[in-house]
Amino acid sequence: MFGITVPTVYTATIGVSSGIGIMGINRAVSHLLDQPHMAETTAVRHALTPESRGGWGLLVCVVLPMIAVFEEAIFRGAMIGAIQQGYDVPIWVLIIVSSTLFGFGHSAQGRVGMVMTAIFGVILGNSC
Repeated sequence: MFGITVPTVYTATIGVSSGIGIMGINRAVSHLLDQPHMAETTAVRHALTPESRGGWGLLVCVVLPMIAVFEEAIFRGAMIGAIQQGYDVPIWVLIIVSSTLFGFGHSAQGRVGMVMTAIFGVILGNSC
């Protein structure tokens, strides 16, 4: 589906290492962007935060993985991979458009969240 293959130990190791690197970049950039004038309301975050261990378990083990799979299928698989296979569009254009929409899709996280997810969209899009 969408050109996705089963990872080998080598590609899984690269994926996990890349994820750790991306996490470090996320923390560093978030720290740099964490300026008082960029502060966002936390109302949405508080409204979506589970109130019990069971709620956290459901969120972490079911909801978030399901969302991640759908995001990857839509933003990387369909918007980049499928369109590039069917049309003569430069991949960098597809990556920029997909990543911008990916960022806007995270507007509930505020400006910093939108910028960070758009940057991650570019990073993940380059793996297509």
